[in-house]
Amino acid sequence: MMCINSYKFKTRIGIGPSCDDVMLAVEDSDLRTENLLPPPLVGTWVSERCEVRPGPEYLLRWHYYSENGTFRHNTYVYKDDGCSKPVWSRCVKGRYGVRGRSLHMPDASQADFTLQEVMVMVYSGTMAQDLSARANTSCPGVTVGQWMPKVEYVVYKPRERNDSVEPSREDIDKERSCMDLLKLSYEDVVLLRIQRRPPLVYDTWGVREELLLGETKAKFTVFADPLIRANQTTGCVPCQLVHESTLLYPPILDLRPPLPIHLTGEWVSMRCEIKHHNLFLRRRVRVSGKSWHAEYSFFSDPQCTCKTILATAEGNYLPAGPAVVSKVLGAKDFDFSVERTFLTVYEEELASSLEQDGTCGPPGKWLIGTARDLSNSGGCPALGITTPTTEYELVRIESDSSGNSILFLGQSEERKGVKKERPTHFQPPLLHCASPEFPLTQLLNSFNAGGSFRPFATTVLSLFTLALVPRLY
Repeated sequence: MMCINSYKFKTRIGIGPSCDDVMLAVEDSDLRTENLLPPPLVGTWVSERCEVRPGPEYLLRWHYYSENGTFRHNTYVYKDDGCSKPVWSRCVKGRYGVRGRSLHMPDASQADFTLQEVMVMVYSGTMAQDLSARANTSCPGVTVGQWMPKVEYVVYKPRERNDSVEPSREDIDKERSCMDLLKLSYEDVVLLRIQRRPPLVYDTWGVREELLLGETKAKFTVFADPLIRANQTTGCVPCQLVHESTLLYPPILDLRPPLPIHLTGEWVSMRCEIKHHNLFLRRRVRVSGKSWHAEYSFFSDPQCTCKTILATAEGNYLPAGPAVVSKVLGAKDFDFSVERTFLTVYEEELASSLEQDGTCGPPGKWLIGTARDLSNSGGCPALGITTPTTEYELVRIESDSSGNSILFLGQSEERKGVKKERPTHFQPPLLHCASPEFPLTQLLNSFNAGGSFRPFATTVLSLFTLALVPRLY
């Protein structure tokens, strides 16, 4: 096992931070990030940006937790990817309790959420007619009738149950149907983490606390985008708008269209990312012309200090065919060929397992810290790597509150064990940084930020071809 023991941030003279500098700064930030146990949940938490959920669904969240164990969650759903056109909102009230450390995820806690009431408000006559018709059919106890915009309607209250009387299958199915309609996925046990992150050199934020809520589905642990403690959102306009919102006055963000998809250069993870199966990940992506090269570093701890696997992949891309229309607003679909893959392991136990498996790469002994070419042997089925193959990708580029270009790549989805071909939401963003191999990186950033180089940059950028990296996991 390879664990990183210390970090030293380096600086050098030049235009903007280099990718190596950014990666060192991120590693240092992850190392100094505090996991707060027991989690100080009391207070208000808000979304940092317009969130994209599977479907797709565009939303903003406002969460409040009181000292006496009650909670209120407001979720605002939008028609557009900029969260500027509210469609409907829901307010969930109930009680919560934190059990202690989770057995499913390191440094996470288990929490119970008991729903007591769900209210809904719609913002147009069309949505009122549609949602009320479905709620009247699906939700027990809902008053039949036509809804009106900007009026609160109670659509869900748990039935009082007699422990001696078994609920009927019809009642169970109807309650589940109502929960699905309202897109509520509150489980008996929910995972939560609260972490305090230090400031980063490329960001205008200071120290901030983040709330990560997740749930365990089969073998997968899924965490939503982090919420930010509301009193630490200075400089974050979306955060402040969400903080001041109510169901009657939902937050309306300024419409900021996505940036042109010009990916030439290098992109790196902005934090240690949480993945399925209790794994943690850092990504580094290099794009040049029609080719891409990516490095996926997997770790066994939430600070990304103990590396277990380095998976490297490269290939070429093609835009998705004319019959493919992206379901996610402001994003585009691509087809990417995985032509070469390499694997490096850092754990003796894993190396021994791969040798015994015999299907991962060419025959022979696995050496710790030495890359093996999987390209001519079909990949590594034990780890879900296939070579050659074609991956379907979704991409979007935005500018964050500090003026940095950030890249969103699609998050693969599974339904009933079958992987969907086209993703409809994203992984955590990657940060655009300066690399000696790509001297136009800073010019690209000037273009993205709308600076004085924009007219010239528009001409230069038209010479570059779109490209990006697929997901292997």
